[in-house]
Amino acid sequence: MITHLHIVAQQQVIRAIARIREEWQDAAGKENLLEVQGSVGLLLLDLALALGFSSPEISETLGEELSTELEDMLPVRNSGNRFH
Repeated sequence: MITHLHIVAQQQVIRAIARIREEWQDAAGKENLLEVQGSVGLLLLDLALALGFSSPEISETLGEELSTELEDMLPVRNSGNRFH
């Protein structure tokens, strides 16, 4: 369990959600976002990354099974962090 306190400012949350929405709009093109189907797991990962969560925080937030599945499907970067 994560034991340190990481306070996220409301403005950071607003920017993170807006950025994710813009990415989804770009990907959807002219399709209404209410009609777009997508992966909830990837959306949760996008949100966690946008909020600056560390790899352990992402794993705790998403759970072991989803974290492992995402880790297996996404390319691992050289930084040693699984999701960054």
